[in-house]
Amino acid sequence: MVRWLGVAIIFGLAGFGGWWFYRSDFQPKAETLTIETLTVTTGNVQDQLSGERGQVELDEQITLKSATDGTVEQVVVTLAEIVKSGQNLILLRDSNKETKILEHKYKLQTQELTLGQKRQQLKQAQINLEEAKNNLNRQLQRIAQLEQSDLRKKQWEIDQQNFTVAQNQKKIEETKRELSEAQEKLRADERLLAKGYIAEDQLQDQTRNVRNAQSNLWTAQIELKQANLELAQLQLDLQILRDNIADKLTENHENIRQAHQQISDAKNTLQQVESDLSLAILELEKVKFEGEKIVKESENNIVTAPLNGKILDILVKKGDVVKLGDELLTLGNPNQEIVKLQLSILNASKVKPLQPANISIIGPNAQTFTGKVDTVSLLAKPEKSGNSQQVKVAATIKLDAPSGVLIPGGTVNIDIILQQKKDVLILPLEAIQDEGGEAFVWVKNAQNQAQKKPITLGLEGLNEVEIISGLKQGDQVLLPAPEQILEEGMTVNN
Repeated sequence: MVRWLGVAIIFGLAGFGGWWFYRSDFQPKAETLTIETLTVTTGNVQDQLSGERGQVELDEQITLKSATDGTVEQVVVTLAEIVKSGQNLILLRDSNKETKILEHKYKLQTQELTLGQKRQQLKQAQINLEEAKNNLNRQLQRIAQLEQSDLRKKQWEIDQQNFTVAQNQKKIEETKRELSEAQEKLRADERLLAKGYIAEDQLQDQTRNVRNAQSNLWTAQIELKQANLELAQLQLDLQILRDNIADKLTENHENIRQAHQQISDAKNTLQQVESDLSLAILELEKVKFEGEKIVKESENNIVTAPLNGKILDILVKKGDVVKLGDELLTLGNPNQEIVKLQLSILNASKVKPLQPANISIIGPNAQTFTGKVDTVSLLAKPEKSGNSQQVKVAATIKLDAPSGVLIPGGTVNIDIILQQKKDVLILPLEAIQDEGGEAFVWVKNAQNQAQKKPITLGLEGLNEVEIISGLKQGDQVLLPAPEQILEEGMTVNN
């Protein structure tokens, strides 16, 4: 028994020694790394276009230019003054225009006087023409006085006969209508007779009605012809009577000729005066138009505000001589600030209207203001930068509210938020690892060993990224230092 116990002890010692030898010489020693951990939290992540720069302006900012040559007589406004649309800003003086105005007044008065004379001449020419006509009428009345009653009587007879002709024409129209109706009725009766709906006697009665209507029409036509013959005879009688009067007029041909000549001369004079008057009116209108043009040009001497705004810069002072197109002052709407910027074609393709933007003054600890993209041009244009030209796309951003700090003309930093998500799982970018295009993070398992955990990424921001799947809020992930190399199974602590 003792002998077997000794043998067992010997074999046990031998086995333990073998295990210790194997553990000491063949199994690698485990290394424990101390690694920082991060907690998966919820937050906001956004993709933004950073580093853009733009120039601040007021909305509707405009630099007014002189619409004429002149001298600054008065600058009515002051720097930073709030003005209303239509308010006077600068008064200019042009001595040449003042001379033109005086010359125009004299020319206008002269032309109005000429026009008055022409109108008086027209009135006298009309009186002369009327007198010449009256003289002719007196000459004719002397001859035709005894014949007037005959002419009136003959004309009355003609009028009566015209009435008779009209009545006969009306009668013909009525008989034609009656004939047409009777013929239509006859055709209808013939169809009815053919179908046996009426007796033949009834058709014969309608035939007689048609014949009576034709007879009435012939009678009316004969009466109309007779009335027209009588009318022609009366008109002939009237012409004969007038010829007789004309013969009597011929006997006093010289007096009549002179009266006609007076009328012709008076008409010619009247036409000439009317032509002169028309020319005078046209000339007056021309002078008035020139006056309106001078007045309009004089209005250019008063520079007014085209909008409600704030005076940002005054470029002239009293006594300065300005030319057409010279800049005078700058103003804009202080209730709306905008930023104008130039984007590269690549960046412009990402920017859309209404995207949020952050605007800040260039410098440390600068205050940030919010705004939105207002416009993005559809046309790229070359822009000179140093000695080279780059193609840029113009864009504007409107601030959500006036800053009261940004200075028009100043350069600002702009960050445009292209896309953002709120209250999603996020991790810093440095915690994300990549292997063969698959994203994963390092986590510590229950045995305090490093382990890869695949994850699905979403929107990537500047410093953080959205975690769509693979992690949940509160999970701990490892953040190895750059010099630390992790492998699955390594023992880690934190």
